[in-house]
Amino acid sequence: VKGKHRFIHASETHPRIRTRPAAMALLLAVHLVPTLACPSTCWGHTCDHWVETSGKTCAELRENGCECSGCACGDATSPAPSPGQPTPTPPGSRRKILCLHGGGGTGPGFEIGFALSALAAEFDLVFPTAPQSGLWIRDPPGGKDVPTEDEDWASVAVAHLNEIVQSQGPFYAILGYSQGAAFVPVYLAQVPSGTFQLAALFCGYLPTTHNGLVRRINARAPFDGIASLHFMATNDPIITTGMSDEAAAKFSSPVVLVSPTAGHALPSSNDPTYPSVLAFFLSSPLLPRPPPPSLPLPPPPSSLLFFKPPKPPAPPPLAPALCVDDSIVCPHANDGECDDGGDGSLYALCPYGRDCADCGARVAPPPPMAPPPLPALCPPDKQWIECGRVGRCNNDGRCAGRTQTHEVRCCSDTEIGGWSKRHASCPWAESDDGMGGCHHSKTFPEAEAICAAAGARLCTKDELTSDCTRGTGCGHDRDLIWSSGDTAPGSAGAEGEQDATPEEDGMEGEAPKAEEAGKEDEAAKPEGWSSSWG
Repeated sequence: VKGKHRFIHASETHPRIRTRPAAMALLLAVHLVPTLACPSTCWGHTCDHWVETSGKTCAELRENGCECSGCACGDATSPAPSPGQPTPTPPGSRRKILCLHGGGGTGPGFEIGFALSALAAEFDLVFPTAPQSGLWIRDPPGGKDVPTEDEDWASVAVAHLNEIVQSQGPFYAILGYSQGAAFVPVYLAQVPSGTFQLAALFCGYLPTTHNGLVRRINARAPFDGIASLHFMATNDPIITTGMSDEAAAKFSSPVVLVSPTAGHALPSSNDPTYPSVLAFFLSSPLLPRPPPPSLPLPPPPSSLLFFKPPKPPAPPPLAPALCVDDSIVCPHANDGECDDGGDGSLYALCPYGRDCADCGARVAPPPPMAPPPLPALCPPDKQWIECGRVGRCNNDGRCAGRTQTHEVRCCSDTEIGGWSKRHASCPWAESDDGMGGCHHSKTFPEAEAICAAAGARLCTKDELTSDCTRGTGCGHDRDLIWSSGDTAPGSAGAEGEQDATPEEDGMEGEAPKAEEAGKEDEAAKPEGWSSSWG
């Protein structure tokens, strides 16, 4: 137990499930459709107000103003199910879960790769698409270092979900992944109590680059005690468990599940936390609450009040080769996030046009990259040093004597296990893994020898100025780093390539690797993490 958090491991039964392990196995074996025993309960019942119905007899339900039929209720027209057979879910009692995709994704793309599709046996799953280029919360207009103060910054997305809740609700639960998880507390802070009974955040965090939204969250937390699940993974390279813990702390008695195997994704069926995730959703009454009060729809931004721009023309037909879901060359295909490096992409991890379900049809090849700028030239006895992260050092890059001492980061044109590749134009980079630890205050010859011993090389000036090495550890984001002083073929030097991974699922600032948590200089952590991190 850590504070109010409840950590659950694979050997435990969910705290809200009062069954033995054998009963849990039966629950999963019948495809998640609960078996309600007769004559202690009845499966057909309606109530004109919300009451706890799980495990109550017909007489107890009627005492609470409910109408019952079937099983022990004495209704001959509604016989009990055959022994050992799953009880069907009564008509009209299927609950709904609102499922929010990660930043830059789409509802249909999230649905295709939804790892918890087993929930569809018991629930209706609704997958909306974020209204603004796949983002639930837009990035700050002043950049990653200038947080917004507007408490209505996400009003367009809030209004969009309000319309869905009004037209398709009531909803039993709200589920969010990555940036969708960051938006869950933002939305709960702006809707009436009882709009949802459960909240589930997968790879979640707080939108700390939007001060106004955080103030809204703090004002409503813990959201009237709503039951909440918080899934995080020790191998998540994007969202650390510490970031997810900060979001969980906004809820009362959060259920925290930590996967030892998953990455930045929903748990798969072989994940040890998977049964507990399903049990969280299945351990509550069968009937939904009455519809919540009418939800206010905030007005759109003033710039949209007076005209509606015409729709863009339809794109030309697409060549088949530019719309392929190829899991061999694109292992991230169909994961709900666009990964092919084109317009709207979160990552450049797949060949262009090979993540069609997430990115949509590509109608033209990607534009050619601009040639890299010429490297700075230094005298023969000097070498170029550059900041480990753009804009974070007190001094600009410059020529330095080779016997001076500075910090070391290394790059490799071929993949090295555990090293990071920030975008398609970057090499693999690292500060300590496979290098014998962190290296501070080294001369230029010593730096060259350290990288050579790791089977790598010093990074070029252009690779450093394109942030290819940022966030790789040792607190070097604020240090001047030795460079090779030249521009390697294919190195990242094109203007704008710093954004080739658009805030990596929408988050701004440095995303430290999970294994570097606690190792990176705390001062190197940006002022708040973007709410757009998906």
